[in-house]
Amino acid sequence: MSRKRRSEAEIGALEVRRITSRVFEVYNPMTNHIYRVWEENGEFKCTCPGYQFHRSKMEKGWMCKHIRAVLSFLEKGSVEKEG
Repeated sequence: MSRKRRSEAEIGALEVRRITSRVFEVYNPMTNHIYRVWEENGEFKCTCPGYQFHRSKMEKGWMCKHIRAVLSFLEKGSVEKEG
């Protein structure tokens, strides 16, 4: 499987839950981790180690898979299932 397809599959496996209009929790069932993604001043940020590492290196525009999952969630207009 190509790197792009693997990345898309990883993003598809993530579960996104909206907390507020600008805050989301992203759950990875493969690792049992939950990360928080939020929008601040038009930029998405994440609590995951990968985002923190790249952010510390001033890599503007770099997005972790959790942020990409939230963007996909928003693009699809996904509605959280209740219950």
